[in-house]
Amino acid sequence: MHSRHGGNITPPDTTYRVGNGNILQFNSDSTFKQYFDGTLVYQGVFHIKKNGYSMNQHTYDELYIGNNANFTSLISIAGTLMTLTPLVPDEGTTEYIKLEN
Repeated sequence: MHSRHGGNITPPDTTYRVGNGNILQFNSDSTFKQYFDGTLVYQGVFHIKKNGYSMNQHTYDELYIGNNANFTSLISIAGTLMTLTPLVPDEGTTEYIKLEN
């Protein structure tokens, strides 16, 4: 995890140090693993619905994560930066930087 910002229930706006152990790993077989401080805390399946959400004449991709495949966030990827923006504004936005393969 690189940074978190916005929202009411997330910590204050924070930029994290490189190598902090907060990792969201997406695999080519549509599985994922989520680590906090290097410890696996959640795993399951995911899928991305391209152009699934429209707002103010903009179209966004949707991220569905977990075994019950609930819509969780808008997802955008620009270069090595992945941004997850939940539709629930209290949660705030999370940014991840891609690690080397």
